[in-house]
Amino acid sequence: MDWRAYTFCVLEQFHRCLRRRDIFAVNSSKWGDPRAKLLAGKAWITAKPVVLASLNLPPDPDDHPDERAELPDATFREVTAGLGDNTAVRFDEHGRLRRPGVHPGHRRRSPPGRPAHHHRRTAGVRGVQHRLDPGHQAQRPGTDQEPVAHVDATYLRMDTIKAANAALIDEQARNGLAQVWGGGHVASVDGMRFVVPVQTINARHNPHYWGQHRGATWLNMLNDQAAGLAGKVVTGTPRDSLHVLDVLYDRDGGQKPQVIVTDTAS
Repeated sequence: MDWRAYTFCVLEQFHRCLRRRDIFAVNSSKWGDPRAKLLAGKAWITAKPVVLASLNLPPDPDDHPDERAELPDATFREVTAGLGDNTAVRFDEHGRLRRPGVHPGHRRRSPPGRPAHHHRRTAGVRGVQHRLDPGHQAQRPGTDQEPVAHVDATYLRMDTIKAANAALIDEQARNGLAQVWGGGHVASVDGMRFVVPVQTINARHNPHYWGQHRGATWLNMLNDQAAGLAGKVVTGTPRDSLHVLDVLYDRDGGQKPQVIVTDTAS
C-alpha cells in the first residue's frame, strides 16, 4: 500500500466529513455531537411534558407535520385564487411565475390628471409604518434616481428614526392602558440574534446560532408600557452586559428606567 496516497485519502475524507459535521470532538461543547446531549429513557419521560408545553408541540409527533402543512396550503390557495385578476404577474411558457422588476433609474409615473405627489412609499420605523412622500423629487431638476433610494437617503437616517421613535414613546406614555401596565420605571433588556445574508461589518460567524452563516445581535430595551426605548446593533454575539449601559443612556425618548430586568447574559 502506498502510505502517502492512503494518508492523502484519509485527509480528503476527513475534510469532507468535517464540512458535513459528521466528525465530532469528545467532550467539546462547540464541536461535539449534539445528538449525545439528547435526553432518553426516564430523563426524557420526566422532561417531555415541560418541553412540549414550552415549544407548543403536540404529544404525537405525527400531528405536527399536518398542522404545519395547513398554513402553507391555505396561503397557496389564497394566492392562486387572486392570480387571475392580478395584472402585475404572468406565467411564462415553462409555467414559471414572472413579475416585472424595478430597474435603476425607473421612476413611477403618475396617471394623467393625477399629481406626482399622489404616489407614496411606505417605510418601516421599528415596526411602525409611516407614509413618506418623496413626490417633491420630481420637482428637482437633474435627478433621475429610483424613488425608493431617494426615500432611503432623505428620510431613513438614524436621527430621523430616533425622532420618530421618540414621538411614539411619548404617545404610548399618554395611553391609558399603557399607564395601567406601568409607569415607565421598569424596563427589560435582551438581545435577539439574526442571520445577516449580506456583507456587512456587523456580521460575524457563530455556529451555535447561525450554523455556517453570519449574523448580528439586536439589543433592545422595552419598558413596562410596551414602548421600545432604545436599540443597538451589536457585532456577532458578545455578552449583552457589555452594551446594556449603551442602550440605557442612549435612549430615543422616555424617562430613564429605575429597574432593569434581564437574563444572565446581561
